[in-house]
Amino acid sequence: MRAILSLAFIMLLVNTTKAQPVPVKMRQLGSYFYIDKGGAQKLKNGVNYFVISDRKSFEKLFGRMSRADTPQFSKELVVMMVMPASKRESTLKFERVSMKAGDYLEVYCGQDLYHHKVNYEMNAVAVAAIPRAAGTKKVIFYDQYMRKLETLEIDD
Repeated sequence: MRAILSLAFIMLLVNTTKAQPVPVKMRQLGSYFYIDKGGAQKLKNGVNYFVISDRKSFEKLFGRMSRADTPQFSKELVVMMVMPASKRESTLKFERVSMKAGDYLEVYCGQDLYHHKVNYEMNAVAVAAIPRAAGTKKVIFYDQYMRKLETLEIDD
């Protein structure tokens, strides 16, 4: 009986170890400007979240480009936060910590919204590339206080 309980305990430890979050390297992509070619994406008020898994969708949001840091969609996913154009300064950023846990990625975001007025309209944007991982089906965005903001499915 003792051997069976010991075996059950070891099996439980092995199963819980598999589900533990694993750090994932995130590559921040700077100086990207949201243009929404063709007006395909209507932004709602506040922060909008995107997971981009192919070049065509990426080019609709940012235009065609050949920069050295352009994501390789065969190996990477792009996560993005964007706000509608405003004359109030806002800062969006992805914290360096993102975790793979089971079939989803956890992405932690920093948001500093609606500061002082500026003389021009601009979209606050944060863009980052994350390595693709087999079996990953969704991305969950959290704020710096670990509150869930949005859950998005990954289109393959």
